[in-house]
Amino acid sequence: MKAARVARVGACAGVCASVVLGACGARPAPSVARGPSLSPTRYEIAIDPSLERLTETLCSEGPWTDRVVSIHEEARARLVTASIVRGGVERPLRVEGTDGPLAITTAGLAPSECVRLVLDVARAGGGMDGCLGRAGVVTCATSAWLVAAEPWRTSSRHRVTFTLPEGVAVSPIFGEDEGGTFLDERAFRYVGYVSFGDLVQHEITVPGGCAHVVAPARSEVASSPHLVPWVERASRASAALTGLSTARDVTISVLPVPMGSAAEPVLFGMAGRGTRPSVIALVAEPAVPTLETDWTLVHELVHLSVPYVPVEDAWLSEGIATYYQEILRARAGMQSAEEAWRALDRGVSRGAAEPARDTLREASRGMRESRAFTRVYWAGAAIVWMLDVVSRASGRESLDARIARLEARRDETMSADALIAALDDEDGTLRALVDRWLDEEEFPDLGDVYEALSLSHDANGELVLSLRNSLRESIVNDGRSAASNGRCSRVVLTSPACGSCSNL
Repeated sequence: MKAARVARVGACAGVCASVVLGACGARPAPSVARGPSLSPTRYEIAIDPSLERLTETLCSEGPWTDRVVSIHEEARARLVTASIVRGGVERPLRVEGTDGPLAITTAGLAPSECVRLVLDVARAGGGMDGCLGRAGVVTCATSAWLVAAEPWRTSSRHRVTFTLPEGVAVSPIFGEDEGGTFLDERAFRYVGYVSFGDLVQHEITVPGGCAHVVAPARSEVASSPHLVPWVERASRASAALTGLSTARDVTISVLPVPMGSAAEPVLFGMAGRGTRPSVIALVAEPAVPTLETDWTLVHELVHLSVPYVPVEDAWLSEGIATYYQEILRARAGMQSAEEAWRALDRGVSRGAAEPARDTLREASRGMRESRAFTRVYWAGAAIVWMLDVVSRASGRESLDARIARLEARRDETMSADALIAALDDEDGTLRALVDRWLDEEEFPDLGDVYEALSLSHDANGELVLSLRNSLRESIVNDGRSAASNGRCSRVVLTSPACGSCSNL
């Protein structure tokens, strides 16, 4: 979710109210049991022309497991029918229980029999675990429909085909190799986002990967000359954190909404993980010309630069994304260094002004229920800012360099404690700083940080920057060298409408 402007996002009636539920970082799916080596599953995904019913057919390439389980309980609420398919003939299949993730018994099925589920993707509700229809496109979280044979094998690649009506395309949501489209265990561990409908696609080469951008063809944003530069600059800015694209190949679904202002071009953003990471962005159509001033996309892409941190430790995941959304945009020339420092100063001031009823650790754990987003995001950003400054001032590795060392682990799930330990030095310097503030009700004191960076406030409370400060300059001039990987590989949207897709 948007970090600095949570109150505004929460106030978006209608569209935003149906999706804003919690923190914007990628979320894990409820656990699906892992098990011994089992046969891969073949998936066929179809959607009807009205974009109301999604049909998911699973066929096992060997003996069936005992059951098929959805990765989230939202799929149970959307189930229309479940059946066994053999030789084109369908018969009903038993659904277990009445609540929790959808579970269907498959014990005793022959390898020649398939499981077919029909799910209602037009159904309202479900928040970020549901679906949203805009401008002839429906965008769904995988939590609304994806199921897995349980237990599943961590090393398997499960083949996927899409069967779509004429004029309907699907955004890239899974992986691609010489054998075609596949999903793997990451699709079962994390929630991602996929769009179906009349789509325009742009493929943008970014450092270390490719950004696949999709938007409804019937919307103004799809043809806007501001769309591609916005994504390109945000992708390159976020890549400077580790030297690679924050998600190698990432799919960005841009959904237009008929509200907003030039000062707030993106009303909401959400990062998803899985076999192919994804981001959704609700863009205010009246504000499309000001997209390049937006910070939300950089924020979401930064989430994908680090391992997944569970929501109860949101202070760290959101703190990293909130701090770097300003620093990285300054490095990329999307805003001046002075604007970045002023944005951070305003943000921590707002966070400090929030009433503190419990410690930061407790506030983070209960953030969704208490709506303590501003305090958690900005207290987390204050701690991250502190970690970066202390690391640099002592002549040690910057926080950027520490995060870059974990690039190979960004598909993992790590608690805040585990992530701090992975970033820390042997003497536990970072751990000590975190421990000083995590269990305090008081907002982190940045007095030493401001002094080290030659930042102060005048009599009116306005931020004052000294003419020169080498430490301050090192932060906004840092960044890994981000080299291009050449050219995007073409991702076929499996639709006759692909002739209208642009390939940049």
